Amino acid sequence: MLNETVKQRINAALNFQETEQVPCCDLIENRKIFNYFTNSRSLHPADKIKAYHELGVDICWNFQPSYHSSAPGLLGRIKTWAFSEDQLKLIPRELLEKEFIDYQKQKARFEPHTYLAMSSEGCLDVSRRNMGNENFSQKLYSDPLDIERVMEIFAENLFQRASMFAEHDPGPVFFILDDISNFSGMRISLRFLREQWLPKLQNAIIPLKDKGVKVVLHSRGDLCDLIPDLIEAGVDGIHPVDPNAGMNIGIIKKNYARSLLLFGNVDIYNKKTPKQIYADTKKCMELASFGGGHFIGSCYGINDTLELKQVFSFFSAIKEGLNPA
Repeated sequence: MLNETVKQRINAALNFQETEQVPCCDLIENRKIFNYFTNSRSLHPADKIKAYHELGVDICWNFQPSYHSSAPGLLGRIKTWAFSEDQLKLIPRELLEKEFIDYQKQKARFEPHTYLAMSSEGCLDVSRRNMGNENFSQKLYSDPLDIERVMEIFAENLFQRASMFAEHDPGPVFFILDDISNFSGMRISLRFLREQWLPKLQNAIIPLKDKGVKVVLHSRGDLCDLIPDLIEAGVDGIHPVDPNAGMNIGIIKKNYARSLLLFGNVDIYNKKTPKQIYADTKKCMELASFGGGHFIGSCYGINDTLELKQVFSFFSAIKEGLNPA
């Protein structure tokens, strides 16, 4: 079971209530950090999870099915999830159940100090990556019905995952991974997103909304122009509120203080020193954590390019909070 203090901290923030410590939501993929806490060369899942507990990560935002790990990259995962030979198809019920059981087992391993959030591919970015950027872009104009057909299949798969989660394990939050934007703005026109993507997303999350589960969209890039549409469609929060794309979390917080949950926003990369990371983390909490509704975290996860001093500076600022001892 999840630690009661962690559970209360997560639920309070999700309901726009302030907590003594700003909750942290992140993804750790840094071998140096894992080795630091385990002193082990061969890392097992329990060894990695120990780092989450020691650092004080309340939510891990990216569930990755363990039985897909042997598949060759993204293409292998796509084929496992939704393809048979060269033919698109819906995810089989038995595979859906296997995936959900795997999620429950992994979630139990992360407890009691970290909640592993369920996450799922959306319907747009997975379609684009499967078809290739150039082919996808061309078909948007030459064969839009083909694009819509592919997106409908992935939207149905998202709906089925959401239904399974809502029926058997209505945890507090569900992440949808769908990069609809990049550093320069939307990958696709706002008109297409509003007419084709958002209705599919809105329908897919109905089971989650019916159970009161908070739905968070993970997408890099600048989402500012689409935020009102996302809220209207039922999306409760966005991640990672990408500062490298120009998203100002202070302004967004003022504009959507009690209508949009904010996850992440701290850029710990770009060769920043530990001192800079510490200051940026504190500044982010000052701008976004008042009134709840904010989960502090790095923008893109904590990967192997970061050194220990950088990572520890980030988490020291979080633990110290807004009022240093």
